[in-house]
Amino acid sequence: MTVHWRSREELIHQVVVLTAQGMSRRAITRALGVSRNTIKKILRTHGRERDDGHAALAAAPVRAPRSRKIDAYQGRVSELLARYPDITAQRVLEILKDEGFQGGYTAVKKQMRRVRPAAKPTPSLEAPVFGPGEMAENDWSPYTLTYTTGLSETVQLFSYVLVYSKRKSFDVFGSPDLFALMDGHERAFARFGGCAAGCKYDSQKPVVLRWEGHQPIYNPRYLAFGAHYGIQPAAVRGKPNAHFGDPKWITLIAPLKPRVPVMPPIMGPSEPGGDTWVRPGTRTFSRFDKSAAAAQFAPTIARATCAMRI
Repeated sequence: MTVHWRSREELIHQVVVLTAQGMSRRAITRALGVSRNTIKKILRTHGRERDDGHAALAAAPVRAPRSRKIDAYQGRVSELLARYPDITAQRVLEILKDEGFQGGYTAVKKQMRRVRPAAKPTPSLEAPVFGPGEMAENDWSPYTLTYTTGLSETVQLFSYVLVYSKRKSFDVFGSPDLFALMDGHERAFARFGGCAAGCKYDSQKPVVLRWEGHQPIYNPRYLAFGAHYGIQPAAVRGKPNAHFGDPKWITLIAPLKPRVPVMPPIMGPSEPGGDTWVRPGTRTFSRFDKSAAAAQFAPTIARATCAMRI
């Protein structure tokens, strides 16, 4: 029996198939017209590729390296990077051009990528730790309500959270304006029996009018409200929880002097039930009690006093 083949792939296929059918290598040699060493090599290579795997496409040819115009200036590029770690490829190109370099920007950029040391990872910022009654957080969340009549309405959920005990106060308003902000604070103060010494805000307009660089320009009406209760605001640019540990995005204004003397804390026992969240070694209610003991108390402020311009 003589088997015809026209390519290397057909030869390998015939050798593998005939071997699987039980033909001896001597018989395959006579049928295909090739030597036994060729049959042996094909079977050995085929078995190795089946066990180890191989690419269906042929590997790209390895080209001999050729000289580049930047090769003569590799030492100079490394020297500039060591002396000026933040130097740009454009500046390096300008320096090399003055020294006789005939290449272009792309060659300099690729060389700098090869020799520039990898940037060290930036460590995560540690969240500041606040004690009882030192800091609270305020934010708004929109929610759309659909009624049984088919009508829908978007409401704003006000939240006031004590950072230390994680105790929360929520309220619902039609819009997140200054009057709703003051209402929400006063209701939270009434529930907790006092207020925290500071409060963190995002760039909501009732609190921050605008930013000049990293300095927030506070709403004077809010400052009047904060001065009455002795609240020290912390303005955060961007998402409230994203940069809280970064001093570049936080500006704590100087402690505001309250318009009325701060009274001793007035706070009853902790509410029964509620959150069961426990920090290791401390019961939740004991943290509530510590926050209550550190809370500030001030008489209710008249709304007209805060609303007028100062």
